[in-house]
Amino acid sequence: MTSVEDIVDTARVVVGPDEPFGGRSHKQMETDHWTRLAEVLRRREVVVDGPELRLLPHDVVLSERLLARLGSEPGDAIQQ
Repeated sequence: MTSVEDIVDTARVVVGPDEPFGGRSHKQMETDHWTRLAEVLRRREVVVDGPELRLLPHDVVLSERLLARLGSEPGDAIQQ
């Protein structure tokens, strides 16, 4: 038993910055995360920097099949 909110929260956590390790701070990990994503995009000819990328909305859209299993309606979306 789970909810749409739980799945969306988990999706955001697993793609977000990792937990700090090796004496690094949360802020350092977050900066590294967004910088790395910006580097991946630059290789695909999308010019954006980490801080700018961080400001974009991060919508999680669940499939109609999953929403049906959860008893939710298609088009349900949770945005951040």
